[in-house]
Amino acid sequence: DELELFVARVGQLVNLKQTMDLLRADADRDYLTGLSNRRRFRNALAHEVERWRRYDVPCALLLLNVDNLKKINDAFGHPAGDLAICHVASALMQHLRDNDTAARLGGEEFAMLLAGADSAKAIIVAERLRRAVAAELIEEVGTVTVSLGVAACPAHAASERELYAAS
Repeated sequence: DELELFVARVGQLVNLKQTMDLLRADADRDYLTGLSNRRRFRNALAHEVERWRRYDVPCALLLLNVDNLKKINDAFGHPAGDLAICHVASALMQHLRDNDTAARLGGEEFAMLLAGADSAKAIIVAERLRRAVAAELIEEVGTVTVSLGVAACPAHAASERELYAAS
């Protein structure tokens, strides 16, 4: 009797732990795209800037904005705008390496943190992303484009704030 109760309690605790892990993971993700959210991205950026300071490993920040998202929403509706946002998120995921972080910061603003990348490599990635987003037509919307800013530690900045400002 006590063994059955013990097994049942352990099962409940395992289920509770799994639920908490899922909720914690969801709390760090953008609901629409599945990318990291602003909070998770800020933590990753702080980590990479600290890694640069301690070990001289460069990092780069790409900031992306979906061009004319308001016009897309006005002309085709918000579901079409969501398609454009998801299209950009998909392109980010396709260009992401295992140690990089991609995030939707809010609205039409995205970011990509390139760990161990200098400014020259970041510019190459940014251009690939720009071309990849524009290359595929989105049903109901047409061509979607993005504007990008690129900055790197130590070439352009020595802090998180300076990286954002330089991007």
